[in-house]
Amino acid sequence: MTRRVAVKRAFKVLVTGTHSTGKSTLVGELARKVSLTDSTVLPESARDCPFTLNREQNDISTAWLLAAQLLTETDYQTRLNVRWLICDRGLPDILAYHQVATGNTPPWMDALAAEWMPSYDLVLLARPDPGRFMQPDALRLADRRFQAEVQAAIEERLTTTGVNHSLLPHDFNGRIALVREILANSGVSA
Repeated sequence: MTRRVAVKRAFKVLVTGTHSTGKSTLVGELARKVSLTDSTVLPESARDCPFTLNREQNDISTAWLLAAQLLTETDYQTRLNVRWLICDRGLPDILAYHQVATGNTPPWMDALAAEWMPSYDLVLLARPDPGRFMQPDALRLADRRFQAEVQAAIEERLTTTGVNHSLLPHDFNGRIALVREILANSGVSA
């Protein structure tokens, strides 16, 4: 017998896009600038992944990333004191890097994405700014071609899963203004 427990679900925001598009900067400031009380920011899980990433991402690393992302989102989304859950990256990002690295995604990953994507209440898409400097680090690659391939795969995934998303402007203040406008127009109280 399955026991179902009713839980209050947080409003879930996904900020998606390839690396070096300002996602982490946005999610780090979103709760403060938009006055989202009782919010939690979920950082990207890739920095904790013990397996290969970027061009070397494979089925094992992608499965690890998917499991970590789903577990963390589910855990925080159902906590009583969290009204807003802001995700720095999510399934579209994880699967896009996999697709670019391997040339495809296994059917079970596509099925999982199709089921999970509607759980985001708001999806914000960040695109690369050609004028922005790409700062490489232990995880991030400063390769514009790779960045463009991943971005195209993310956008294709959003389109094929039918997820409504809003394109973020490049400038930070414009991003904050857009989020405020979307929340006001949707009747969601901040």
